[in-house]
Amino acid sequence: MRRLIGTGLVFVLVCGTTAAQEPIDKKQLVGGWEEPGDKAKKREKVVAEFDAKGKAKLKYGEEAGIIIDYDYTVEGRRLTLTAQTKDGIVVRKFTVAKLTDDELTIQEDTGTKHNFKRIKEVKE
Repeated sequence: MRRLIGTGLVFVLVCGTTAAQEPIDKKQLVGGWEEPGDKAKKREKVVAEFDAKGKAKLKYGEEAGIIIDYDYTVEGRRLTLTAQTKDGIVVRKFTVAKLTDDELTIQEDTGTKHNFKRIKEVKE
């Protein structure tokens, strides 16, 4: 009986881990996303727009004070953003923790999570 329970637990753990590691569908990422600002955490509002050709535009701040154009790639559950700035090449890597039609949660290697909601239209 113990062996049966132990086998069942191992099966549940392995299946749970496998499901969490399934690659994301890059097509589902395409479109506009918004993360509201949080004054308590000193985080500005971010609007992200991903196109089907591997280009992304991120707008930082309530009035989109900073706009950065990125190239992006998706490998498995890893999202990599690369930009050429006046200070050189900037590379940001994230793990996609959740991606649905309406929600996107990404996590930096430092553990910081960003929770985005899909928006219908990105305002210029």
